[in-house]
Amino acid sequence: MAVRQRDPKSTRSALLDAAADLFAKRGFDGTTIDAIAKQARVNKAMISYHFGGKRGLYGALLSEILTNMAARLEAVRAWDAPPEQRMVAFIAAFREVVRVQPVAPQIMLREVISGGRHVDRKILPNFLAIFTVLQGILEQGTREGKFRPVNPVLTQIGLVGSLMFFFATETFRKRIVREIGVDAGSMDAEDYIRHWRDMMLGGLAVRPVAGFPVPVDSGPSQGDE
Repeated sequence: MAVRQRDPKSTRSALLDAAADLFAKRGFDGTTIDAIAKQARVNKAMISYHFGGKRGLYGALLSEILTNMAARLEAVRAWDAPPEQRMVAFIAAFREVVRVQPVAPQIMLREVISGGRHVDRKILPNFLAIFTVLQGILEQGTREGKFRPVNPVLTQIGLVGSLMFFFATETFRKRIVREIGVDAGSMDAEDYIRHWRDMMLGGLAVRPVAGFPVPVDSGPSQGDE
């Protein structure tokens, strides 16, 4: 294997990209430094140089994923809009994270299942940010008489857990449809986002109504961030 000569920034980026792919497929324990270096086409010594080793590289990857998510949710938190629109934007934020980092759900699910044993305490506040944004939306909706009171922790587990599971299992779903011939109708990401939009707004509504004229991609503009 020919090792590419890169500038420090591109070397770091190549290592993060390779690590993301391998950690998503094999998990932390199943991924070796040699495999990361080979896929990134750099000398494995660069992992220690840039990240202090495999654990440091994994931590940097988790931090990148969570920082991206926290930044998108911060825009939702600060958005002065009705709670229904903010809920739609909260759900849509997860879709945008997957667009940028397609393997983020697999990595996060693996880490959660492991008990978070590789999560550095410094990035734990980003997990809390997800909860506090959703909690704020629920509280606003209840305060304004638009949402019925619900347990915010259970709501987050149901909503965020379902979104992460959906995006993490795309390959498996396609295999089931292809090999077993399950007729599940349209199951693309936009359909699923709309499904959860309607589920959340319908389930939370004080007076349930049919249909919600809120566009799925509603959210704070760049100017609102």
